[in-house]
Amino acid sequence: LRIGQGIVGHAAATRAVVRVDDTRLDARYVLDDENRLSELAIPLVHDDRMFGVLDSEHSLPRFYTDRHE
Repeated sequence: LRIGQGIVGHAAATRAVVRVDDTRLDARYVLDDENRLSELAIPLVHDDRMFGVLDSEHSLPRFYTDRHE
């Protein structure tokens, strides 16, 4: 994926946490996978340098909360 593409790419491009409660309803989700219904993407930035994105997916919709972030 390129920066800006998909949920992970969006998190990298914006350098903001992206939490998706239901991947079936988010146009940025690039996979068609019923097994991954929630996603949390957290950009890893230090001294204004992007190192990557921590991405976690779960089989339940609305799994991730503020506490996970």
